[in-house]
Amino acid sequence: MEPVVERRSGAEPVARWVRVVVGLLALAEAAVGAWTVLAPRSFFGLRFVSLGETYNPHLLLDVGVYSLAMALLLALAAGYGQRRLVRVALLAFLTYAVGHLAVHATHREALGAAEFAELLAWLALGAVLPLVLLAVTRPRRDVTAREG
Repeated sequence: MEPVVERRSGAEPVARWVRVVVGLLALAEAAVGAWTVLAPRSFFGLRFVSLGETYNPHLLLDVGVYSLAMALLLALAAGYGQRRLVRVALLAFLTYAVGHLAVHATHREALGAAEFAELLAWLALGAVLPLVLLAVTRPRRDVTAREG
C-alpha cells in the first residue's frame, strides 16, 4: 500500500494566544495610524519622529493611512485566525518593522544615548515579535501515515 500524505491547506486555525498577539499588533498600528491622520503635527512633534526634519503633512498622512491599512490586515488575520492569512499579515508587518528599525538605527540625529537605545529596543521588539509568531505558525511537514 502507498502511504497516505495529508497536506495542510493553510486554512487551519492558529493558537488563540497567537490571534491575541496579532490583534494587539493591530491595535497598536491602528493607534499610530489614527494619531498620525487625525493629529499629524502632534505625532510629528515627537523627537524620535521628526529627527530634525521639516514638517511634511502629506508624508505624515501617507504614513498614517499605511498604518491603518496594516492595522486592518492584522485585525482580519487575528479575526479569521487562519494560519496562511496570519502568516501573510505577519510577513507584511515584519517587512515594515525591519525597515523601520533600519531607518532609525541609521538616523540618530538629536536623540540622547538612552533615548536612542530605548527607541531601538522598542523597534527591535516590533521586528522580533513577528519572527517569533512566524516560527510558531510555520506549516508542519507533511504527515505520512500507513494504512494498516
